Amino acid sequence: MRFIIFGLGAVGGTFAAALAKSGHEVVGIARGAMLEAVKANGLLFRTPQGSERVRFAVVATPAEIAFVDGDIVMLTMKSQDTADALVALRDAGFGDRPVICARTGGTTGRRNPDVSARASGQPERPPPASPPPGGATASARPRTASPPTDSIRPALTTSPPLSPRH
Repeated sequence: MRFIIFGLGAVGGTFAAALAKSGHEVVGIARGAMLEAVKANGLLFRTPQGSERVRFAVVATPAEIAFVDGDIVMLTMKSQDTADALVALRDAGFGDRPVICARTGGTTGRRNPDVSARASGQPERPPPASPPPGGATASARPRTASPPTDSIRPALTTSPPLSPRH
């Protein structure tokens, strides 16, 4: 199972670093200074237990990823960017694979209320402070567990596909 974290800000950076540290294959999708910093130096992951550089693959767009069965995408961008992210995933051939939404607050639904409502996976929360490029901070010790892939696959594949409609 490979985790593709779409957005490496405060939320996505924390997920990406915690998953990579626990042995999962991770691909981050980032832009601008964050993309360049993580490519060059890895992600500086700060927790109450200390700081550590965590390395994982990072790309600028979903089109740079060769998607395979077992891939799971986590949308971790601000809500107003969700519709564009889903279109980019569709155009890159992501298909009907699982999408987990861990979006931060913003202007949910203003650009495309149908896509935003269908991609909803958690209550909206105010966005956390943006980390400096190449960094992420967790205010508590991240805990990760790896359930057997076959035990979560049925739950992840029972929902209808999240392809944006135009």
